[in-house]
This record gives sequence, structure tokens and C-alpha cells, in this order.
Amino acid sequence: MRWRQIIEGQGFEYTLNYLHAYDFASSAYTAFVPPASVFVTRRAEGIDVFGGTFSKTITEGIVVPGLGKGWTLRGELAYIKGGAMNFGTDANIQGTVDVDQCNYVLGFDRAFFTNLMFSFQFIQMWAIATEDYDKSQYTLLHGATRGPLDKCETMLTLLVGTDFWHERLKPQVLIIYGDDNDWRISPKVSYEINDQWLATVGLHIFEGKEQHLSGQFDKNDQIFFELKYTF
Repeated sequence: MRWRQIIEGQGFEYTLNYLHAYDFASSAYTAFVPPASVFVTRRAEGIDVFGGTFSKTITEGIVVPGLGKGWTLRGELAYIKGGAMNFGTDANIQGTVDVDQCNYVLGFDRAFFTNLMFSFQFIQMWAIATEDYDKSQYTLLHGATRGPLDKCETMLTLLVGTDFWHERLKPQVLIIYGDDNDWRISPKVSYEINDQWLATVGLHIFEGKEQHLSGQFDKNDQIFFELKYTF
């Protein structure tokens, strides 16, 4: 379900959202039955997602006339109830517990000098176990890497881009930084050859420990070329 409202004349828009679904990542559960039987099952957890978004363009200023003028502030929030995560040590799964998650992002966007785009995001992801496990020995594990997961993970992103030659040449760079010194830098340049053909060349540079999202590709930096035809 989704509710959307735009407040005319104030540059403000918000939505309220609810979703009931099944977690895309099924979880493993182990049961020991005497004398020597072990049953391992996998099932997808039913989850409820409560969330909302907002976007506000500052046209007059905040508190002081002109302060923040031209910036767009935006945000998203999702509270996920009823999911599950593995726990254990680094890449060593010991079991599964029920977990509630709260994820949010705050974004700040602005165009400078007409065609220089600046977009910054502050992201936090909270994971709260609703079942007991031995926290003195184990931590929750990251779903993608099976590395240790902090109770609160923080990420920062920065996107800067511009254009030349009447928007035919578009360079941009995306930087993603995690609070465990885990980061990625992705510069690219797109060139519109004509109305049908678009050429793009770029890099993905990864750095960090292999247990983290970008660090798992530390030894796999990439260079790419893309040629797109539109008809």
C-alpha cells in the first residue's frame, strides 16, 4: 500500500508505504533430534515493511532568507519486521535468529553553475536481533559476504557529474564509503554519438577487507566499455 501527497507551492512531497512479503533470502534452521538425527530446513521469512519518503526543494531559504536556497533535501526510511539473519564468526555460520531492521537515507542534491550536479547521501542500516544468541562469541553476519555485521552500519555516497557540448559528453564520478574503511570509486564518461548511439567507458576501483561489501572485490578492479543503440 502507498500514500503519496504533494504540497503545492512549497516544493514538498512525501509518501507512506506498507508491504507484506517474503524475505528474498531464505534462512537455514537446524534441529537436533536424539539420538543422532539432524534436520536442516530452509524457509523464507514473512516480513512486514513500514516506510516513507520525503523530498523538499528549498526555494526561499531556511530560517535566514537565501540559506540553503537551491538545495533539494530527500529521505527514505524502511522498518523491516520479521526478517532473519545468520550469526557466527567470520564466514562461519553458527545459526539463524529473527532480526528487525531499520534502514534510512538522507540525501542532499544541488546543481552548481547550471550544469555541475552534486549529490550526497548519508545511509545507516540498523539490525536488531529479536532472539537470543551468544553475543560474547558471535556477531550477526553480512548477508552478501558472511563477514561480521555491526549493529549499525554507516555509508556515505557522493555523486558529481556535469556535461559538455550541449549535453552530449557527460563525465561523472561516484564514490561510496563504508565505516569499516570500505570504499569504491567509479568514474565514467558517456558520449552521445547521435540520437541512437551512446558510448560509455569507465572504471570500478574497490578497496577494503574481503568481509565487506566493496572490499570483497579488492583484487577485481574493473574497466568497462558500453555501446548502446536505441530504437
